[in-house]
Amino acid sequence: MLNIIKADLTGEIKSVSFVWDIFVFSYLSVGINFTDIANIKSGNIIDGRLQYIRQKTSKEISLHLSPSRIHIRKNQTGRKCGQFNVLMGIY
Repeated sequence: MLNIIKADLTGEIKSVSFVWDIFVFSYLSVGINFTDIANIKSGNIIDGRLQYIRQKTSKEISLHLSPSRIHIRKNQTGRKCGQFNVLMGIY
């Protein structure tokens, strides 16, 4: 897993980098599933924590944003998908 996290994606097409960001963000976020990642908005970041309601269980989740997760988030910030202001650019 460490080799995947440290992979050099220089020169890769944007979609490869985007998929890598989603995969590594999920891994570093204790396995947050794709549906929950897709629904995260900027407002879900409160006091350095990612807080959201898990869609499958309706359970409230709160995770500390590690420097690695913040870096990935910064890579994806600014992606606006139409009317949706989603954090990771998925809608």
